Amino acid sequence: MLENERVRVFRVTLDPGQAGPMHTHTVPILAIALTSAELEVTTEGRAQPERVKRPEGNVLWRSEAVTHSIKNVGTTRYEGVDIEFK
Repeated sequence: MLENERVRVFRVTLDPGQAGPMHTHTVPILAIALTSAELEVTTEGRAQPERVKRPEGNVLWRSEAVTHSIKNVGTTRYEGVDIEFK
């Protein structure tokens, strides 16, 4: 959606059953849920995926690097915004 010298902003949209690719965040990230969702998060180095519920408006801050993928395991479309801080 936007990239400049300070941030990179992504729009994330996943229909029910849809998964995003495995990817790495190397800088701090702020993830904002625009819709409620039940997600399955597969994180590199973990034996099992984690199921998380993200209510509409939920804000998640992650300062450490992570390689993961997310899958919408709910029944409604998930929409969110990820903001990476350079």
